[in-house]
Amino acid sequence: MIQIAPPPVRADNRASVDRLRTVHCVFSALSLALWAWLVAGLSLGFRPLAETGWLEGALVVSALLSTMVAWSRQLPAQNVLLAGMIMGGGGALAQTIGTLTSIPFGPYIYTDAAGPRLLNTLPWWIPFMWVILLLNSRGTARTVLRPWRKTRYYGFRLLGLAAVLSLALVAGLESFAGRGKGCWVWGPTRLGWTWYGTPVTGFVGWGTTALLILAFATPALINKRPKELGPDYSSVAHWVLLDILFVAGAAEHQYWLAALFGSGTVLGVVCLALHGARR
Repeated sequence: MIQIAPPPVRADNRASVDRLRTVHCVFSALSLALWAWLVAGLSLGFRPLAETGWLEGALVVSALLSTMVAWSRQLPAQNVLLAGMIMGGGGALAQTIGTLTSIPFGPYIYTDAAGPRLLNTLPWWIPFMWVILLLNSRGTARTVLRPWRKTRYYGFRLLGLAAVLSLALVAGLESFAGRGKGCWVWGPTRLGWTWYGTPVTGFVGWGTTALLILAFATPALINKRPKELGPDYSSVAHWVLLDILFVAGAAEHQYWLAALFGSGTVLGVVCLALHGARR
């Protein structure tokens, strides 16, 4: 029987993979260092560079780059860039419309604590946060749902779970940046229930917008290679560490319900991701 040897790996492809791995390690290490600095400051009470917003801004940028490079190790870089543009651009458009018209999130205004703004309307880091939250939520959902990846409605489950995971992070972000740091202030609504000042309309608007953006970005994130993608540990790590940061911020301000909710979601996601990764 004649055996056909697999095509050799080209040297330039191997070098490209090595470069991506190196770049990913650099940005991941930077993100982890900034995250540890912030969490330590929130937990121990010291605030070096925290009051200026420099530390949070650097963490947002490094987490964005680490996330994009991690996805580029699994999919073509142009696909990841397109998905990032859809997520960041779609989120920025929705937030800008929301700022001007109160649709679809409800009435809110940004304060000076949110930092410099794009076109005097939107804080510069908001589009980056959309990319970080949605991409890492989708990667975490894909890892959790690995046992069901060959089922009929896997795609719809992936979209739904990714939107739910992003909502869990938004709940932490609202108590951390909204109520805790005062980056934005919500106006009154007809619905009385709020989550640390955030009305239910804010979460409904986020969930709906996230689902639409994820649906538009999905074609760019579909794996078209014959080799099946493995568990996305990088996205799970980003998701978990971001939620832990929000838990630390909630605990600092004694928002115990938010801290308990965040701790529960971290534990649940870690357990589900480990179960899915083994299948």
